[in-house]
Amino acid sequence: MKTIYNRRQVLQLGAGSVAGLSLLGLAACGGSSNGSSSAGGTKNMQLFFWGAAARDKLTRQTIQLFEKKHTDVKITSQFTAFDAYWNKLSTQIAGGTPPDLIQMDMRYIAEYVKKGLLLDLSSAISAKTIDLSDFDQTLLTGSLVNGKSYGIPLGGNYQAFIYDKDLVAQAKVTLPDTFTWDEFGTVCANLAKALGPNIFGTGDESTNITAFEIWIRQRGLDLYTADGKLGFKADDVASWFSYWDKLRKSKACVPIDVAAEAITGGTPTTNIVKGKAVFTLTLSNLVDAFQALMQHKVGIHMTPTGAQGSQGGMYLKTSQLMSVSSKTKYVDDATKFVGFMINDPEAVKVLSVERGVPGSAKAKELLAPSLTDSQKMVVDYINMVSKSGQSRPKQILDPSGAGAVEQALIRTAQAVGFGKQTVTNGAQSFYADAQKALGG
Repeated sequence: MKTIYNRRQVLQLGAGSVAGLSLLGLAACGGSSNGSSSAGGTKNMQLFFWGAAARDKLTRQTIQLFEKKHTDVKITSQFTAFDAYWNKLSTQIAGGTPPDLIQMDMRYIAEYVKKGLLLDLSSAISAKTIDLSDFDQTLLTGSLVNGKSYGIPLGGNYQAFIYDKDLVAQAKVTLPDTFTWDEFGTVCANLAKALGPNIFGTGDESTNITAFEIWIRQRGLDLYTADGKLGFKADDVASWFSYWDKLRKSKACVPIDVAAEAITGGTPTTNIVKGKAVFTLTLSNLVDAFQALMQHKVGIHMTPTGAQGSQGGMYLKTSQLMSVSSKTKYVDDATKFVGFMINDPEAVKVLSVERGVPGSAKAKELLAPSLTDSQKMVVDYINMVSKSGQSRPKQILDPSGAGAVEQALIRTAQAVGFGKQTVTNGAQSFYADAQKALGG
């Protein structure tokens, strides 16, 4: 039976410990059937990914297409919100039942490779089980670890502000094509003033590592050095915390307690979805996910620019990768599924650009005539940012420990927001924690 979710159910799923179960109604995480077969010889594999209900629906459809062509394979899928994903994945791996197919993020992949948890896909690529002959080389190169592929990019995207177009119209505030960080703060304060006491210009992005990375890169720096150390100083962190402290005081962004509630459930619990903020800083491929959860129309806007003469902060990012567990007993079938996701025409049409604009040239050509207005918005945005001069390639891979750095930022930024630490002390505390996370 096909599962249909209404909006309230979607929000409940997103806020729960596990956002949803797919296909066979998989039980709690850690109950993988990895490596087992039914009496009839069926190969049972598990796929684990983060996302919202909209992504789950498309993923299930893709799995069903694959199973029709590979009748001896059954793939059970499970998804959860991004913030809960990594703890649940670690628990499953520690329990000896890692998923066969693992959605992976560039901020975490080096750590998983270092621990020997992901399969080197070089053989499958050479055999064209995973055919990358027309794949975007910039996207592919940016996903390599030690020069090897441990995951195939499912799409590319840029960092972006997604915003509530209806609230902007209601406030009668004109959005400029571009704005600096200070100008963005002014726009958000004006929005909050026009919309009343319970709606704010933006979510509190002080905890957002994606936003912080843009801030650092606009200063000509990178989050990390080539040898896996921090690429910024405590003063850079202090300037970041100070910026958001000013936005809180001007009521341009949501109060910290409202921000803390929003961070726990992924897309469904963000303040823009809850109608409490106009802007949220995220990734361009999530337009459809936000639109599916909102009655208001959403728009997409470039992130703020740095000071005059600053470098571009945005970069073309691998949205997610599909990786294969190094422990799977079904290497051939698992790698076939990865190749199927990026190259099969039916699968390409189903997945579309929800996980980002595909890397395959044939896939892009196939999708072009059937894109919805919101999907065209995403493609147009990517093309615009590429030509804007506000982006530059990311050339240094996030090192092992980057995930812990992200958690340290969330923890410390909230402490500063709640007044438990000053801006200066918070910056020093986060810097020390981040160094420790990287083994420094």
